[in-house]
Amino acid sequence: SSDLETARKLLGKVLSSGFGFSVIAHGVMHLCTSLVFPAILIAGLCGAMLVTSQEVPVARIGGWAFIGFLSVSVFYLASMIRNRNYHFWQLPLFMLVTMGLSWHNSVAVMGGLSGRKSPFLRTPKLGGEKPAGVQSTVYRSASGWGWLMEISLAVLFGAAAFHGWTTGRTAFIVMHGMLAVGFALVGLASSMEVFRRWRD
Repeated sequence: SSDLETARKLLGKVLSSGFGFSVIAHGVMHLCTSLVFPAILIAGLCGAMLVTSQEVPVARIGGWAFIGFLSVSVFYLASMIRNRNYHFWQLPLFMLVTMGLSWHNSVAVMGGLSGRKSPFLRTPKLGGEKPAGVQSTVYRSASGWGWLMEISLAVLFGAAAFHGWTTGRTAFIVMHGMLAVGFALVGLASSMEVFRRWRD
């Protein structure tokens, strides 16, 4: 993750810069924003384990986890209001896709934290017109087997949501349900792209 590579270089300088708390806090949030993806994934996996435990007060833990989970949408919601984009129906879709991308982006985050160098890739921006010789302006990601993990996680969280529903331990059911749908959407889209590239 390129922003985590940047954070490894600049975070110490930002913290020791001597600027006011607001400036430093904004700097830290911008540099560390990608950490939300492993946080979502870890919270979901821990919730799946808690739902199957009979010794843990799931409702209390699940309530706090859900508050933290909803806080992810605060920045997006504030941006929509600030830009007078009142299409609030986009917010649930944004949350689903964000959660579905948590595995893929967590792998990238771990690479950034470990110092592994990654190529700089940018989505093509051609102003709506295709230059001569360009067949497609669609961003094409590297093929791989990550989609299998995404589909597997969709099944896992779907099972956790179903187990919570049938046993009455519903504290994580919304989170697990959204994770299941998000991973299913992203995993299916990833698999279709990989199969299309294999076919071509």
